[in-house]
Order: sequence, then structure tokens, then C-alpha cells
Amino acid sequence: MKSRQRIRNFSLFQLQMLNKELYQVQNDRGCFDPPVMASRMHAHATQILKAVRKVRLDKISYQVCMAFSWAEALANRFHLNLEDEVWNRFPGVCPYCNQPQCRCGQKRPSKRKPVVVDPRLRPSSCHGYQHMFARIYPQTLPEAASHLAEEVGEVDDAIQNYIGLHRKDLYNHIVLELVDVVTTVFAVATNTNLDLATEMERWFGKGCPGCRRASCDCKPSDRARQY
Repeated sequence: MKSRQRIRNFSLFQLQMLNKELYQVQNDRGCFDPPVMASRMHAHATQILKAVRKVRLDKISYQVCMAFSWAEALANRFHLNLEDEVWNRFPGVCPYCNQPQCRCGQKRPSKRKPVVVDPRLRPSSCHGYQHMFARIYPQTLPEAASHLAEEVGEVDDAIQNYIGLHRKDLYNHIVLELVDVVTTVFAVATNTNLDLATEMERWFGKGCPGCRRASCDCKPSDRARQY
């Protein structure tokens, strides 16, 4: 098992592979299908809203990391490289106005503008992506928390639509919504003065936070209640 002492320096892809190492077997054996995964992500997003409303910001670290963990699990289930998808959609600028800090205002254009992508701007770490999104889309904490809950709901809707028809365009919509979840997870972390990668090391640096194993061995019922 790889050392987890440097999770704070991981790339988004490395964090996704860490989730796969920790939870893929458990998710498969426990029959955690995509709708169940989305519901777990939604539960943590709701707890973030509650923490913001009650000004219990100390509760957000755990919840935001668990929401992100389930987003990674969904990406693994759909065989997505989440980092590639995030960069394809947000190559260092707002894809609607092509500005390094969004200037769209309240009326965002319905279509994206062509973007000249500079690969040198691509962040190499999770921290770099968090910094990038803090620059492109500055938000307040209440805005970020509400937006996260909204995006998680849209992922759930997209999954339900895809299950019925299995069309490529509906699959692509899942990808877009999952990327939006990641951007809002970053926004919540930023507005709580948290570095997401550092918090992931805090919770996952010794393995699964429930059983402390390199590959989760928790009872599915315990995991469903807690994380």
C-alpha cells in the first residue's frame, strides 16, 4: 500500500485512485450503485448546509471530504478520469466568458465560447485546482453550500435519467454535473479556510476513517450511517 503521508500533495487523479483503493471492493460487494452513491453525497451536502446555518464551521471539514469521496466513487464507477474532465470543462478560465475571473454576472451565456487552452496553466495538484477555482468563481460560504446541494441534486437527476435510457448524451450530462460538484466542493472548502487535500489527508491518511484499513472492511450498514 502506498504511503499516505503526502496526500496533501496529491493530484486530483491520485486522490481518485486512493478512493478506488479504499472503497471499490466495498462499494461493489455492498451493492452501492450510482443512485445510492449520489444519495450519500446528498446527505453530506445537506449536513454542510446545516453547519453553515448553525455557524458550526468546525463540522464542515468531515462533511466536505465525505461528499468529495463519494464524488470520486461515482467517477470510479463510471470509469471517468475526474481530473481530465475538470480540466476539459474549466481550462484555467470561465468557459462562458473566457476570463480568468468570471465576468458573466447574473446572466451567464447559454453557450460556451471557444477557448484557447494553455496546458502550462493546468494545475498539478488538488491544491492547485482549489486555488484556480477560488480565482475564477469567488463565492461566499452560504452561496457555495447552497450551490453544492443544488449540483448534487442535479447529479442524482442525471443518473436517474441515464438509467432509464442509457443514451450517450445523458451519460455526458452526468459527467458535466459531477464536475460541477467538484468545483463547488472546492468553493465550500475555500470559504471555510480549508485546504481540501490537507483535510483529505486528515481523514484518510490512515486508511478508511471507519475501520482504519487500506481497503475498507466496514459493515455496509455502518458505512451507510456514517460515511
